[in-house]
Amino acid sequence: METTCRILTDIAELYDVSIPEIIDGERKSEKMNEEVKNVAEKMSDYAGSEKEKLLKEVRKMSIMGVIALIAYEVLVTTGLDGSGIVGENLTKYFHTLMMVMILILPFYTTGLIEKIRSRQKEGSISKLSKPVRIVLATVVAFVAAVIIKIFCSTVFGV
Repeated sequence: METTCRILTDIAELYDVSIPEIIDGERKSEKMNEEVKNVAEKMSDYAGSEKEKLLKEVRKMSIMGVIALIAYEVLVTTGLDGSGIVGENLTKYFHTLMMVMILILPFYTTGLIEKIRSRQKEGSISKLSKPVRIVLATVVAFVAAVIIKIFCSTVFGV
């Protein structure tokens, strides 16, 4: 053991490195380690906060989709879907809401929503208040779902 320590000390002196650097197999400066550690911590914090934001949005959309599914199934199961204009419209609304949630989830999980948002910040839509943008996005999503539903019923008879 004593010989090993002496050899390590001699090698460290010869190459002007510390013994831990020899043992670890890498040359590291304390300042560089601290900078790398700080950058890694900041990146980790940022990634964690972005992940949390994404999960929060996906969670909200999933809950809305499940509520729409339950409401739709209750209307269909109880026969209220065909009993008058209110029942028919509620059934269509909840069916469309389910489709919107299904269609919008991939946009959130692939990052396309963030790309759209970053482009909006450059354009005139960013000047609108957040509630107005949410209503506008909801209207656009519903229109898209209705168009898809009409297309599917026309082409596939579904």
